[in-house]
Amino acid sequence: MQAVLDRLPTAKVIEQNGTKSVITAEVNYGRGIIMYLLSQGSWVKVLEPKPLVEDMLAEIGAMGERYEEK
Repeated sequence: MQAVLDRLPTAKVIEQNGTKSVITAEVNYGRGIIMYLLSQGSWVKVLEPKPLVEDMLAEIGAMGERYEEK
């Protein structure tokens, strides 16, 4: 959680439950935020907006396909 709060100046914790936190932030939507969020590995799950969730899923799928190539 702290890595996201440090990297995204507008980030705010809106919910915290044990080891899970929900954070909201205003960001410039583009390749940079996708790359940053992916760099956090399984520690991050994007909940919304839907287009960002879809882009994350597409990128994760493409990453998996690279490892399936022969």
